[in-house]
Amino acid sequence: MQSKQAKTKLLLGSLILFLWNHLQAQDNSKFNINTDEVKWTISEYLVGMHSVYSFEPDAFYEDGSYAQWMKSTGINTMRYPGGTIVKYWDWENPTGDLKQDSWDPNWNPKNQIKPEEWFGLDEYIAVVKQSGITPLLGVNITSGYQFNRVEESIARAVKMVKHVKDAGLGGAFWYLGNEGKNGGLESEAKLFVQHAKAMKAVDPDIKCMFNHNNLTPEYLKKYLAIAGDYIDVVETHGKWPYGGSPKGYQPGTFDEWQVESPLRDRKNGNRVWRDQIPLLQKAAEEAGYPNIKFANNEYGIGKGSNVTGFDRFSKSLLVIDLLQEFFIGNWFMTCYWSQLRNSSSEESVRSSAKENYRFNAMGYGFELLAKAQGADMLDIIDLEENKSVYGFAAKKGNEYLVYLLNKSNEKQSVSIKFDSSNKLKLVFKEGLSMVNTEDKYGKMISIEMNGNKAKNCFKAKLTPMSYTRFTFKTK
Repeated sequence: MQSKQAKTKLLLGSLILFLWNHLQAQDNSKFNINTDEVKWTISEYLVGMHSVYSFEPDAFYEDGSYAQWMKSTGINTMRYPGGTIVKYWDWENPTGDLKQDSWDPNWNPKNQIKPEEWFGLDEYIAVVKQSGITPLLGVNITSGYQFNRVEESIARAVKMVKHVKDAGLGGAFWYLGNEGKNGGLESEAKLFVQHAKAMKAVDPDIKCMFNHNNLTPEYLKKYLAIAGDYIDVVETHGKWPYGGSPKGYQPGTFDEWQVESPLRDRKNGNRVWRDQIPLLQKAAEEAGYPNIKFANNEYGIGKGSNVTGFDRFSKSLLVIDLLQEFFIGNWFMTCYWSQLRNSSSEESVRSSAKENYRFNAMGYGFELLAKAQGADMLDIIDLEENKSVYGFAAKKGNEYLVYLLNKSNEKQSVSIKFDSSNKLKLVFKEGLSMVNTEDKYGKMISIEMNGNKAKNCFKAKLTPMSYTRFTFKTK
């Protein structure tokens, strides 16, 4: 048996090891930024919103504060009228119900929901003009296919394009259908062409997109072979840890998320979001369409049963983590699903009417990231590869923006060094951080930095569970 002294030494050694690892975890993030190398220009459409028209009563928009928030933040688009719902939507005669179609022979007009309880097209147009966003509008191509009314469906789409153009919003983004399934790939692609061709004849400046959940290079090439001449943007959809209710998948846990980097979609081939664009771009080039752009216009959090261990604030931080992946991955567009969810106010941009539509913490994260739209992405090297602390750097005008996520439960000391061949000298301007609060709605705080300005090296401590933007400017 071990002596009491030996046991004491063992316990002391274990304690020292624990404290050493703990201290190391608090001081293990060093980043070198190469200001000479511009990787690409970040898209202007990466911080987008998503409207599900049947979820949004007039009260959500009536005071104009949400439109003003989008304008002041730099939100540049909003997907409307939603995903699944577009397959049942008649823009001239909306039912106001998620899965009720006025073209369905079994539809009973007595079940029509009052207009003040949903968000109509003309109301959307008004919000577009108030906020200055570029419209992103959905066309129902499914009802025409399902009820053998394709020609009427095409005419309805053309009339809608004219309506939007006459409202002064020509050249909008348009998505046709939602996640396919209109008789299979070939049938769906031909249906897409029929509608898009007629729509572009009315407004040649519109940008049309199709979308598919499990978008593989092989699927993309087959679809482009049929419809590529009419496609400007290709959408895929995916959430963390996955969307929908697939069988055989375990929920994603809070503990798993804290050390998962890069984030991945467990359902669709375990795809890594930041790695998808080169694969899809190569497929588009091989198909003869090198200029096609890619979007995830239904990113977000999986159904409640798909995630465990998260609270209101950590859900918001997860959303911002996922959005950051699309910046890092050079995507063209994203829209968060969704800005108002009737199933869970914790996963909405703004909480429910009962909570006075208060913004969740993700709103602060959107505000931080929106500034990077249109900036030049820089090369950043993570010297320590901490799975819980990572981000990106960008140049916008005479400012350098450094974004860092800390999804650990500990404070993290970070060191940022700028490398330049032209003797660039930078000074620290501002640090803003999205952090937790007792009520889990979060807040924005200021973060200071110190360091050796002569060597362009700066240091700071990141708050546990936070998202931070550091801004530097040239002297």
